[in-house]
Amino acid sequence: MSRIMRFTTRHEFACTPEAFFSTAIYFHPAYHEGLYRELRFREVQVLERHEEGDRLREVRIKRPIRDLPGPVKRALGVEAVEYREEALYDRRALTYEFRVFPNVLPGKIRIAGGYRILPAAPGRCLREVDLEVEVRLFGVGAAVERHILEDLRLSYDTAAAYTRRWIAGLGPSVPVDSAPPGTTES
Repeated sequence: MSRIMRFTTRHEFACTPEAFFSTAIYFHPAYHEGLYRELRFREVQVLERHEEGDRLREVRIKRPIRDLPGPVKRALGVEAVEYREEALYDRRALTYEFRVFPNVLPGKIRIAGGYRILPAAPGRCLREVDLEVEVRLFGVGAAVERHILEDLRLSYDTAAAYTRRWIAGLGPSVPVDSAPPGTTES
């Protein structure tokens, strides 16, 4: 019988919630280029991108740098792991929701989640991430779920460290109070 494993993690940043989802930070192209390098992605390809008022929908293929052992490659029938990510950003609500579809074991692995950017102390925000993983593999599903959740937790911790460095000025010199995309900056 399958069960869903859930995980929540939180990270605080030295910017307002609005600044986090702005062109200065989260929607800055160089931010994502550096973030994907930090997270060890070989390639990230945007397949679709649609603006719908305050919402942005994206579909991406992500190819992490992960070497699979030969027997695992043969068992899974793939040379490398990649996945399709469907994402929805809501600039007004300051949320991000996603679903992930791996190229291995189609229909057996479900990964979904999202995060909210919440106010913290003055001039600070909190990113609260909720994740759900379900693996339907007899006898090993729970172990695979734990592995995926641990990998996701480490990825979000790594992303938080990178984001803190970006905000502290180690990325391009940009103001952290820029308006979110689709609004007028003064």
